Amino acid sequence: MSKVIIPEGIDMHTLASNFSILDVGDLEIFMKEIDALITRKKSKPKKYRIAELNQLINTSVLSPEELIEYKTLIQKLENKTITETERQHFLVLVQEDEALRGERMKYMYELSQLRQVSFQAITDEFSLIPQS
Repeated sequence: MSKVIIPEGIDMHTLASNFSILDVGDLEIFMKEIDALITRKKSKPKKYRIAELNQLINTSVLSPEELIEYKTLIQKLENKTITETERQHFLVLVQEDEALRGERMKYMYELSQLRQVSFQAITDEFSLIPQS
């Protein structure tokens, strides 16, 4: 991911032009973060955001069908009976799972900040065990 250094006292036009060095993917990520920031600043009271975060944490996982596929493909991988097509599908599921876990961690961090509790308290609440 690219980095942009922002000097103090910069005007909005100059600030926007400094982001021209970023590639499209980084700009999209940046825009999502800005959208989230705007949403939070305009958002409903804290209790509504906490409820929303609880919902997001609980739903930022593979679907039940994908989880079954994921476990089946792991078994095939361990048994060395996985086909190339299945292996490719497995890699897609792994990437999706990792992306969802990243989103979940962001939601959990925000929730810990809103509740003013440790991140560990949130992981304990949601019974999340770190992956080895």
